[in-house]
Amino acid sequence: MSIKQSELILNEDGSIYHLHLRPEHLASTVITVGDPDRVAQVSKYFDRIDFQQHKREFKTHTGTYKNQRITVLSTGIGSDNIDIVVLHPANKISAYQRTQMTTVIQPNVLNIAVEGSYDDCQRIAKELLATNPFQRRIISLNSINWLRVMGQISYYVWLTKQFSSPINVAIPSGNFGNAYSAWYGRAHGLPISEILCTTNVNDVLRRFIESGVLEPNKTQPSLSPSMDIQIPSSLERLIFDLQGETGGFYDNLSSSNSSTLNIDAIAKLQSIFKSKTYLDSDIEHNITNLFARFGVIFDPHSVTSINMALEHTSNLPTVAIATASPEKFSNVISPLLAEAKNISIDGKEEFKECSSEIQGVVNTISAYFI
Repeated sequence: MSIKQSELILNEDGSIYHLHLRPEHLASTVITVGDPDRVAQVSKYFDRIDFQQHKREFKTHTGTYKNQRITVLSTGIGSDNIDIVVLHPANKISAYQRTQMTTVIQPNVLNIAVEGSYDDCQRIAKELLATNPFQRRIISLNSINWLRVMGQISYYVWLTKQFSSPINVAIPSGNFGNAYSAWYGRAHGLPISEILCTTNVNDVLRRFIESGVLEPNKTQPSLSPSMDIQIPSSLERLIFDLQGETGGFYDNLSSSNSSTLNIDAIAKLQSIFKSKTYLDSDIEHNITNLFARFGVIFDPHSVTSINMALEHTSNLPTVAIATASPEKFSNVISPLLAEAKNISIDGKEEFKECSSEIQGVVNTISAYFI
């Protein structure tokens, strides 16, 4: 068996360059994860591991689970066969978040600072996927991609196995991918009771959960920028699950900036989801208060879910989901806590600046990779 002629670069032994894999090394079912360390976190559940390969940032384990052959492999940015475009909203994320992306200087990596909001970046990504102006295969690696949801569902599979009873989960919510993963797991048998979604000043999710009306406002900057979203991408999946076809719902949203679930969908939504808004002043208070109580430094997003979990009244355990490292937001935390160090990433940055108009982004990408 050999790999068909394609754009793939092959080694002398017929294996794929960088990956060092031949067809017989791969199962028909492949699970991809980002960080190489995550490969073992998945394969430890295999009944046995038959093949292992590790080259640079690429790690592969192939084995069997319940008589099914499965491969899990890490992805990386070193492939000569992939061009990577990273979008971020200009001046609307922390310096640490930005430099995590913009100091990765490779010929196949393009960072673009979009003059707009996260919602603009999301819209651009969806338009590129829909129109494919480059006539190449395009994929998204955020929660637009179902694989991201699948990966997050696995967290809840593991989490629920740590308890002898059903649990509630409290989740900092921006694009709704994490919360949707909890919902999807719940809908397919995981013992999750209530899903608590925290928001910041951009409280579109709280208002939606409380009223059944999706009505985005103008995005406002906050201390928790990953929640600065007005049109959560994965919310469309939930709306589909609640009431079926979403075309009419989003047509109404597009024409009038407001759209409402049907009565049955609202009742189901509110029977499972709860939400609370935390303003910047609340977030600052919770950072200092939680450190005083537990001696742990939490990031500006996670403090919202932790606080909501602590305040929630239930006969079941409520688990708060922490979604970011505090080091990314030392600009927020270090002025509040003497114990917190101001951490930065040193190194040269490279990125292009674009307006939020799709054609400008298309032109920038085309010029860089041609």
